Amino acid sequence: MQHSALACPARRRRGNYSLMVAVATVAILAMGALTIDVAYMRLAQAQAQDVADAASNAALIVLRQTGSQSLAQQAAEKVIASNEVAGHRPELAGITFGHWDAEDPAPELVESGANPNAVRVVVAREGDQAVPLSLSRLFGKEEFEVRASSTSATRSFQIVFVMDITNSWNERDFLHAREGALVSLGMLANTATGVDEVGMTSSPTASPRSTRPSPSLPSRPKPTPSRTRGPS
Repeated sequence: MQHSALACPARRRRGNYSLMVAVATVAILAMGALTIDVAYMRLAQAQAQDVADAASNAALIVLRQTGSQSLAQQAAEKVIASNEVAGHRPELAGITFGHWDAEDPAPELVESGANPNAVRVVVAREGDQAVPLSLSRLFGKEEFEVRASSTSATRSFQIVFVMDITNSWNERDFLHAREGALVSLGMLANTATGVDEVGMTSSPTASPRSTRPSPSLPSRPKPTPSRTRGPS
């Protein structure tokens, strides 16, 4: 009987240890979920932001080169398809073209289809493409959605073409200068925005070069050598 009385407290202590282990296990799993899954979420968000930045830059470059919004969107889609977010390809959740005023203290993208100078791209893994979690599933959180947006814009430009006309110019030089100016203006017109400014001027026109032959100076008569005779 004495042995049995001494064994009861031991069994009670073993039960307390089991309860403590169970509580500690839950705490360890919670800390693991907080550490591993939160870090994974931050990694996925950073990757989505990188993809959005690259896609908006690519779209803006193509837009400025071609002036085509459809080609710009294709460039963004190509960049998105070439990258991954948390091990899978994200999707283009939205693309917006508009105007961005860099001189505004609080600039915002104003959506406009006429001569845009900015592109906003939204990249996401949402819905069926949501990112699965690991330890957080034990607490009812199986997945999370990722969304990132990026806006790329260009400043307005002010360009002045200066024609430096000199006396050496002829009619062909003027034609070449005109053709070069028209080509440059055509390139700018394809990507110009409503706030861009282009001008043209020329240096002071020099006096025209004369094509008449210079008048010849009268020739001086050559001196005739004189002979001196000596005494005969």
